[in-house]
Amino acid sequence: MIPHRYMAPEVLSGRGYNLKADVYCFAVILWEMLAGQKPFAFVRSMRQLKYHVVKEHGRPSIDDRWPAKIKGMLAISFDVEIEARPVSDGSYSCLHTVDPLTFNEQTCLFIFTAYPSSFICSCFNFRKCHFFMT
Repeated sequence: MIPHRYMAPEVLSGRGYNLKADVYCFAVILWEMLAGQKPFAFVRSMRQLKYHVVKEHGRPSIDDRWPAKIKGMLAISFDVEIEARPVSDGSYSCLHTVDPLTFNEQTCLFIFTAYPSSFICSCFNFRKCHFFMT
């Protein structure tokens, strides 16, 4: 089971799991890798998390300095409307890159690969290395 702070609003509210919940979860993990912060770090209880994410539609803040393609992908993946979120098979093709990018004033090598049933995402910088695969 994934930690609650990564769960899609519909899962947190008990409406059940769907494949687009994975898209939301992946976006939160990607956001964490890029921001270098824990998502919803201010949250101290499950009740507070549910209220913020489900009732207030709170989402991690997308940094204006991040590349437009990444900001766009995160925005649609965080959408309140489940149907508006992308499907995992090919919707992330805009992010296939091995270019050096700058995040939080550090140059990172960001590698993203989407397969029909999984994602592999890596963000490397001089201080730490993140790797995520579903």
